[in-house]
Amino acid sequence: MFGSIWGYFYTSFLRYWLKWFIRQVTGKCELQRICAGYKPGAPRTTKAEYSLKNSKSKVNVGNHSFHLIFTEAGMHG
Repeated sequence: MFGSIWGYFYTSFLRYWLKWFIRQVTGKCELQRICAGYKPGAPRTTKAEYSLKNSKSKVNVGNHSFHLIFTEAGMHG
């Protein structure tokens, strides 16, 4: 029961404020931090997919996000 309460609290409130705080400190969005912190490949793709899937702002889940991932990976399209 505690796990489900924690999961709800984290996904509904804490994750948003944690992401906001880290963005203020680093000056980078979550996708930029993922691309900078992981080498191209499955782990980075998995992290980016998780980030996009759990984003509250579906407007940001567009071509810009995927363009950033592919550009950082050295792919051009």
